[in-house]
Amino acid sequence: MKKPELRTLWFAVMAVASVVVGSDAGVLSFLAGAPPAGAILYGFGAFVGAMIFFFAVAHFLASGGTQDRPNGE
Repeated sequence: MKKPELRTLWFAVMAVASVVVGSDAGVLSFLAGAPPAGAILYGFGAFVGAMIFFFAVAHFLASGGTQDRPNGE
C-alpha cells in the first residue's frame, strides 16, 4: 500500500466494515436485553475491535507477511 489513494480507499473500506460490525453488535445486544446505553457500549467495543483487527491484517499484508527480526534470522 504505497499509493496514498489506495490507503484512503482501504481505510474507508475498513471503517465501513467496522461500522457494520459495531452496528450489528449493538443491535444484537439490545435485542438480547441489554439497556440502550449498554448496547451502545457493546457496539463501540465491537467497532474498535474490528478496526484494530483490520489494521493488523492490513499491516501484515502490506509487509508481505514478514516481521522484523533483530537477530537477522
